[in-house]
Amino acid sequence: MRQLLCVLALVTLTGCSNRQVDACKAAVELHLKSPASAQWGSFETDQGARETDVRGQVDSDNAFGASRRTYFVCRFKEGERVKVALGDRPFDDLKTRLRNGTPILDWQ
Repeated sequence: MRQLLCVLALVTLTGCSNRQVDACKAAVELHLKSPASAQWGSFETDQGARETDVRGQVDSDNAFGASRRTYFVCRFKEGERVKVALGDRPFDDLKTRLRNGTPILDWQ
């Protein structure tokens, strides 16, 4: 968890940038069983007035060597810590969890 906070603390919140995408990718990799097997899909961003969401999906091997798809959303909000939601559910569910302040890491 400290590694995650250190990686994300380096991000400057000035619009959507490759730095935010890279920080989000690094945060997600910390929670993959086999980061070396990761095959990243495209990243999408939703930029609001004071926050930016970076979302995407990654296929990687689980502990048994089987490929598994993980969806993720990273929320960058000015003046707050970056929040990350991971799971095997659609993006809308993850974004709802971020908005409601529900515990973020949802690795199943």
